[in-house]
Amino acid sequence: MWQFAVPLLLTRFFPTTLLPNVLFQLVVYIFLIVTMPHVGAFVDRTNRWHVLRTGIVGMTSMMVVSATALVAATVLHPNPNDIAPSNPVANTTTDATVQFAPIFASSLNFAGTPWPLYTAVAVAVVASAVGQMFNDMQTLALEKDWVIELATATDTSLASWNTALLRIDMATRILSPMAFAFQMDVLQNVISYTGQVFVLVASVAGWNLLLAPLVLATGHDLYDLCPSLGNKKTHRQRHAQPPQTRSSTTAMWKLYLHHPTALVSLSFCLLYLTVLKENALSTAYLLWHG
Repeated sequence: MWQFAVPLLLTRFFPTTLLPNVLFQLVVYIFLIVTMPHVGAFVDRTNRWHVLRTGIVGMTSMMVVSATALVAATVLHPNPNDIAPSNPVANTTTDATVQFAPIFASSLNFAGTPWPLYTAVAVAVVASAVGQMFNDMQTLALEKDWVIELATATDTSLASWNTALLRIDMATRILSPMAFAFQMDVLQNVISYTGQVFVLVASVAGWNLLLAPLVLATGHDLYDLCPSLGNKKTHRQRHAQPPQTRSSTTAMWKLYLHHPTALVSLSFCLLYLTVLKENALSTAYLLWHG
């Protein structure tokens, strides 16, 4: 939900451009490209419960940091009552666009906006990128590592476990943005724009803070119920891979760039920086146009 919420909140902060949203996507995905090979190596060589616990605590902590930075950005805004958008496209569309005017009408006017404001937004973006890394760490550990041991221990089909996890993942991807958008729509006609940011940020961060202990307790119980999770696979122990180094990372990138499908893969990845990919950026684009 947080990765969906941040671009929409950035649209409120900067109504005349989608550049901050594009930069947000760029920062997140570049950070993931650089760090995920090391995260994968960490998952392979580290105790499973330690990996899951690190992912949960890290993601929750980064979400709190990002939420605090967004609240600070709201406080640092010099004109919280100014709600008139300067986007010429938005001004010629519907009244709903005007009603959605963000709390930062100055947008990217560097001369009129204090630098602490941009610092707070930058902290929120970087913290969100780090939080996404911890989230992907959990996904990698559960869907690629834990599930194999659980299927073996319960003598059930691995396909059924993968299907169940995929359904849960897809359900959260659908329901979370719907819940956030519904809350945003309700608050739009109830409280001020500054109050909306406070409530939206507090609700998402508070929800994750409440869920974190429950997720930790569930993971710990599952770890205790399946003793085989406490041991890495024997073939991994016999063929332990060396730690990720700069030379191995460089060799990996050379292999990828020389692969016949490298250009196709890079082209698809670049879609994540545009409104053509179904993500929070495309939602922000539609919202930007009313």
